[in-house]
Amino acid sequence: KVTDPVSWDFQANPLIMVDYITIFDVNEVMAINPQNIHKINVYTTPFVIGESQFNGVILITTKTDNFGGMKMPEESVFF
Repeated sequence: KVTDPVSWDFQANPLIMVDYITIFDVNEVMAINPQNIHKINVYTTPFVIGESQFNGVILITTKTDNFGGMKMPEESVFF
């Protein structure tokens, strides 16, 4: 959850990204070795993509740009 910096209310359902890729399974994020994380940015303003609105963004950037060693689905394609 993300906390609103003015009211300190918790905002549910932030968009979670690792190396700019959306992650839907929080357990995968929690399994990243902390030594592989370069920085974590938290944005507390609403973020809209198409018809979807997220109450903030958590962006994790790894040191190696390989998603912190997370295993991606076999059908994933990166370019």
